[in-house]
Amino acid sequence: MKEKRKKSKSSHKRSRIILGLIGVLIVLLMIFLLMGSNLNFKFVKEVQDFEIKDGCSLIAGNLLHEIGNEADCKIRCSNLCKVRELNYYNHNFVTENLTCYSCECQCK
Repeated sequence: MKEKRKKSKSSHKRSRIILGLIGVLIVLLMIFLLMGSNLNFKFVKEVQDFEIKDGCSLIAGNLLHEIGNEADCKIRCSNLCKVRELNYYNHNFVTENLTCYSCECQCK
């Protein structure tokens, strides 16, 4: 009779542990599903394109550029990616005669 009680107590204890673990897994799964759209998965990131317009101005007959060359473009792109909590991927500095330049950025 005592052996049956010991077996039933130990099996009852095991089933409680298993049910508790299943409950914890269900709660974690619910949190994951509810917050899934807000999470930033590094392995799912796609390339995102951004364009930085050159804030140029005409002073004394000369066109002055905020983004004057390729190096400025790369630095601005890198900073833009960091601000958006992305990784710098690539850039393209576009120069056009007699107009403001543009800097096309790609972040991952």
